[in-house]
Amino acid sequence: MDMFKRLTPEIPTVSLYSLMAGADQSSFEGHGAAKTGLAHAAVFDPCASRGQNDMRDGVRKLAESCGCETEELKDPGKCCGWGGHMRTANPAMYQTIAGNRVSESELPYIVYCANCREVFKEQGKECRHILELAFGACDKTYTIAEKRVNRLNVKKELMLDMEGTEFKTERRPFDDVEVIIPDDVLKAMEDSLISEDDVKECIYAARRDNTGFVDQDGVHLACLKKRVLTYWVEYNEDEKGVCSVKSAYCHRMTFGGVENG
Repeated sequence: MDMFKRLTPEIPTVSLYSLMAGADQSSFEGHGAAKTGLAHAAVFDPCASRGQNDMRDGVRKLAESCGCETEELKDPGKCCGWGGHMRTANPAMYQTIAGNRVSESELPYIVYCANCREVFKEQGKECRHILELAFGACDKTYTIAEKRVNRLNVKKELMLDMEGTEFKTERRPFDDVEVIIPDDVLKAMEDSLISEDDVKECIYAARRDNTGFVDQDGVHLACLKKRVLTYWVEYNEDEKGVCSVKSAYCHRMTFGGVENG
C-alpha cells in the first residue's frame, strides 16, 4: 500500500483488513479465539504499517470480532528483524533484534505481516496472523520450498478462476535431481535461507559442467554461483544417483580463476 500511494497516488487503495473489518462480523464467529485458543494477545504492528491508521484499526476490530482481547505494545511499528536482508547480511544482529521484539510482551502476538509471523515463530513466540485468527487456519510453519509451492498453487487457482486459464509450472533441468535431506541439515539450510531448489541446482550444475570434487571418502562437493551468492553442497551419491545431503552453506565471496601464460 505504501508503494502504491507513493508511486501511483492516482489509484485509490484500501487495506484487506479494513475491508474485512467492515464486513458482516458474524462471518468470523466460531473461528478466531474459539479455534486457536488465542483469547488475549498483543498486536504487533509491522514497520511498514506506520501511517496506515485505517489498516491498523481494521486489524484490531477484526481481532475483537474473532473474540480476542487485544493490548498495545509500548512502542509499535518497530522492525521485526526481517527488513533490509539483515538475516543474510548480519545473522547475529538479526537474532538480537528478533529476540528484543518477542520480549516486548509476555502475551502472544497477533501479526498482519507474513514476515513478522515467520520471524516470531522461529523465535518460539506464540503468534497468529490475523487471517489465521479470522478463518481458523492451522498454526503451521512452512519451509522455503513449501512456500514456493503454495505461491504457485495460489497463482494456479487465481488464473483458473479469473481467466479460465490452466497454469502449469515450467519444468526446470534440476527438478530431476533426487535428494535426501536430513531434518538437522534442512533446519540449518532454512536458517541460512537456502532452499532445496538451491541444493538441487548446485548439484545439477556440478554434474553438467563437471566441476564438482570427490574426496577420499567418496563425499562430493558441488559449487554454484548465483548472482551475489555462492552455494556449496556436500553430499553422498548412491548407484542410482540419489544424493544424501550432508551440509549446505553459502557466502558472498567471489573466487576468480588465474589464466596460464
